[in-house]
Amino acid sequence: MIFQRQAIEIITTNSYEYQTIQIPKGMKINVVRSMLVERAELGSWVLDRVRIYPDGRHLVTLRRRIIKPALSLAN
Repeated sequence: MIFQRQAIEIITTNSYEYQTIQIPKGMKINVVRSMLVERAELGSWVLDRVRIYPDGRHLVTLRRRIIKPALSLAN
């Protein structure tokens, strides 16, 4: 499926990684749903926040936990 180009920003904190996606006003809801489901299933993202602005655009924030591997001191 081909999606229109979105503005995507990724921010990393100590325990979570956040991805912000700007969705323009005219984008169909089925396309947006497919895009978010694909990101959730393939990238382990969870919906964190949705902001709807008066001009009709949406700002969607996704997050996922950062998994830090434990260090082993095997000889």
